[in-house]
Amino acid sequence: MLARFAAFIADEPARPLPAPQTQALAALVSRLDQLGDLRQSESCRAQQTDEACVKASIGAVIEVLDNQIGAIQQAIDVLIASDPCLSEKAGLLRSCKGIGPKNAQMILARLPEIGTLDRRKIAALVGVAPITCKSGSSIDRASIAGGRKPLRDTLFMAALSASSHNPTFITFRDRLKANGKPHKLIIVAVIRKLIVTLNAMIKAKTPFKPALT
Repeated sequence: MLARFAAFIADEPARPLPAPQTQALAALVSRLDQLGDLRQSESCRAQQTDEACVKASIGAVIEVLDNQIGAIQQAIDVLIASDPCLSEKAGLLRSCKGIGPKNAQMILARLPEIGTLDRRKIAALVGVAPITCKSGSSIDRASIAGGRKPLRDTLFMAALSASSHNPTFITFRDRLKANGKPHKLIIVAVIRKLIVTLNAMIKAKTPFKPALT
């Protein structure tokens, strides 16, 4: 079976690597996430001790982490602003109400394929494409699986913002709610609609328009 699979995909062209600037952005965003996790851990430790010396030590570490977080974020901002391609894409993404600077930098770093794939493939990469499980005559209800979790977590927050402040996504959310859809399904549907919309914007090099959703 493995030999047949290898023969089947042997003629498929390898995916090109992201541009060097995109790879650099991905590395910086990963480091920012790591520093954020370290800061969160130290903050939790600070709440679990009453020892002044320990608190002082934790405070000193948090100060160092804050400085590093600021430095990495500044490097990310400079990189995006100095690269015409990244800058253009970031501007297009942010034209959609609900997508802030942090959302845009995460999408550019974690989803370099945006604007190059169709709606189904881009949704599958994020992990919000509905997949129906079939076994014999049994067909289970469609569900989501796989995808890039850190990116999906970011888009979850963006979807909450968009469904509260962007008229297009507010209408979409309210329609699903009126049809009796559960809250979790509504949020996943908003994420899917959001990433499909952003993909269409980048592909067309056009700022947000309801017609692209």
